Amino acid sequence: MTPVPAEARPRRRLGAPLLMVLIMWIVAFADAGTPTQLAQYGIRPRSEDGLVGIVAAPFLHADFAHLIANTGAFIVLGMLVAAVSRRYWPVTAGVALISGVAVWLIAAPNTIHIGASGLVYGYAAFLVAWGLVTRRASSILVAVLVVLLY
Repeated sequence: MTPVPAEARPRRRLGAPLLMVLIMWIVAFADAGTPTQLAQYGIRPRSEDGLVGIVAAPFLHADFAHLIANTGAFIVLGMLVAAVSRRYWPVTAGVALISGVAVWLIAAPNTIHIGASGLVYGYAAFLVAWGLVTRRASSILVAVLVVLLY
């Protein structure tokens, strides 16, 4: 495997959130074209079957309006995570796991939770924390913007 040149790495990192959004949209179109609703694979609190939703829920949306509502914030905050931390995939996995497990443990029983909102709010929290921890001017500026805009 040929190593990726250093100048291509930032572009590659910034493409990761776009790849995730593309997958969300592909899943939404696939779901719209099938009689079975994929939402059944969302997080079902305190149910063993609902554990698969911790991974699946960010890619599942109730309808296109729900997906559109998540897309803009996901792209902006996801690209900021990729740009300021250089740890997009570990942050995304951690945020998805923490938010998914929290929903699985705390949410009302006999409900199904889907959507990328857990990732969106997790990204926002990460960006604020990252600015406070690193104390780099660029990270602090991003943290302030996230607090003011979200």
